[in-house]
Amino acid sequence: MQHKRAYIFLLPVLCLLAVASGCSKAPDQRANVMFVNGCAGSNKIYAWANKTKVIGAVNIDYTKSSNYQKLASGRFGVNFYYSSNADSLCGGSLLFNVGDHYTLYAGGTTTAPTFVVTTDDLTPPAAGNARIRFINLTNDVTTEDFTVGSQTVVTGLTNGTCSSFYDVTAGTYLVKATGPWTWADSVSDSMRLEAGVLYTAMLTGSQSASTGSTVLTLSLIANR
Repeated sequence: MQHKRAYIFLLPVLCLLAVASGCSKAPDQRANVMFVNGCAGSNKIYAWANKTKVIGAVNIDYTKSSNYQKLASGRFGVNFYYSSNADSLCGGSLLFNVGDHYTLYAGGTTTAPTFVVTTDDLTPPAAGNARIRFINLTNDVTTEDFTVGSQTVVTGLTNGTCSSFYDVTAGTYLVKATGPWTWADSVSDSMRLEAGVLYTAMLTGSQSASTGSTVLTLSLIANR
């Protein structure tokens, strides 16, 4: 009888363990993707991935972004479209790895759009710091230097490329992009960089434009 009582006592415990094991959450098999409108003159755009509209990436204003969106891992087509019609702005077939972070940019201008993709290392900055990187989304500014306050952070950034992230002390800075022809392809803006936040500063537009929606612009988005 003692052996029988021990068996009856253990049976509910084994059943509970089986239920707990069956209810454990499966690991997330998706990737994290941010969408950015850096295409001068485009107004609002939206994103499609694998022939499906990305709900969190609609009506993205110029120089603005979505937050990171969860997309299936694997290879499939991703495109930016004009919000007002079905014309594709730019895009391509991309491979997304499980758990990785990516940013997809519509760059250039509406007459000559470009599609730029970055893989994002979102390692947090050191205490009291922000992290910032720079991307050149222009078609005609072939090389650009970037300064944060008095510190030159990046030199010779070519169009269609992005720098690594750099730690800077949190604060408000005059951030400046300067090219070889300082009168034509230099632009600056005051930017507040908060501690613990990662940022991307974008150079967009065209050096050939003196007025209107395609002038050179330096803007800031947060990677989150």
